[in-house]
Amino acid sequence: MVTSSHNEPGAGHNATLAGLRAKIYTTPTVHHNGVEGWTTYWQLSWEPIPAASRYLVYYATAEGVSATPHPTSEPQWRLSIATGIGSCETDRIEQEDYLLAAQLQVIIAAQFADGSLGTPSAPIAVGMILT
Repeated sequence: MVTSSHNEPGAGHNATLAGLRAKIYTTPTVHHNGVEGWTTYWQLSWEPIPAASRYLVYYATAEGVSATPHPTSEPQWRLSIATGIGSCETDRIEQEDYLLAAQLQVIIAAQFADGSLGTPSAPIAVGMILT
């Protein structure tokens, strides 16, 4: 869960994520067997929060919110959302990525040195483009 009795938001920290940006991009790759391929990523970034020691990323699905956060020290999170062999029709992949938005979301909270959390973000749909 995003907050618990041990990690309540606050302790003097008024931290809310701002400046959310998300993009989808595809890069060529070479698989371990030497075959050419591609990987499509969804990357979310935000403005750094002063005094945050790290950020906790939680996954949310129709079944609920993950209990285990994924920590990151940088104000960004990147997910591999598609991969394949051969050439990629980038436009087609990026259009299909919108299907992910209904299936996976992330919630992000800043964590401070004392263990307290800032205000968790609203769920952000994976695959959405934010500018």
